[in-house]
Amino acid sequence: MNIAVLNVSTGEIDIKSYDMYKGDFSGPMVNFLRSLSDGSIIFITTHDDGASKLSSEGRTVFREMGSEQIANLNFRDGWVFVTSRGFNLSEHYEQVVHQSESPQTMGGWPSKAVTEGCLLYTSSKRHQERP
Repeated sequence: MNIAVLNVSTGEIDIKSYDMYKGDFSGPMVNFLRSLSDGSIIFITTHDDGASKLSSEGRTVFREMGSEQIANLNFRDGWVFVTSRGFNLSEHYEQVVHQSESPQTMGGWPSKAVTEGCLLYTSSKRHQERP
């Protein structure tokens, strides 16, 4: 599971990767996601396997973040999800590509999951004009 977090106030980006096939990284991933501060845009994607070691708590956290597809994520499915913390995005960005239903690009691997759009962010603070 690959996660990039953009702090909209500072422009800083924090990137994390959690191997959801070989290791038990669901707990650390959940802790990281729950620690995110308001004012963050969160980009989440997986292409190989984000489901094998994903705990029910992990799925719950993604649902709480607005995912409508996390319950449908299975072995080797592709998934992309863009969400925010502390404000609402103008649109919903999420796609699951099921390995069992997608045209195979390389035997056994799903097609890539793609979502696109424009992320609109408006600060709740009003800009003050300088004298």
